[in-house]
Amino acid sequence: MRHVRVYPIRNFDKLQKEALSLIPTSTAKVYGDYNYLPDIDQNDPSSSWAYGLNSKPSTKPYCDVTMLMIHKACGAYIRSWGCTSWEVKSLWYHVYNEGGTYQWHCHTSTNMTGVIQLLLEDERDYTKLMGFEEKVKEGDIVLFPSMHPHKSEVVHGSKIIIGFNWDMHSDMQKPEQASPW
Repeated sequence: MRHVRVYPIRNFDKLQKEALSLIPTSTAKVYGDYNYLPDIDQNDPSSSWAYGLNSKPSTKPYCDVTMLMIHKACGAYIRSWGCTSWEVKSLWYHVYNEGGTYQWHCHTSTNMTGVIQLLLEDERDYTKLMGFEEKVKEGDIVLFPSMHPHKSEVVHGSKIIIGFNWDMHSDMQKPEQASPW
């Protein structure tokens, strides 16, 4: 599956420590900041509701450290598609404690999704992508088209991910160079 790519995060130990300090802890099986929607106008396409967001990515306290983690991988990924720029549209953290799970799902409103495996107490607990068999580990970022189904199976320890939806763009001046195949 060439459209799913896994990249190691450079300087992960330092960046992981900073990111974890910005994410609240809880004993709930599953929690995160992805499902809180403030009072916004659902009919206004310029509001964050249009992207299914709870707030702009730049308002999240862990946004800056996330951008440091994903910058190199997103750049390499877009170049593999012949694209020239990218933009994060939504950003969230998701924490799973032992027994937590999340069903198969995909994302809408953007063309790409990314998942940072920020903390995996048990190496079996990485985010699974349908039809993708490569093992993912703590410190990896997985990039894939947003319509690709993925899930978290029942976790055996604590697991923390940072997820983001993003768009990649191209001026398509040389479309013959755009295909990764």
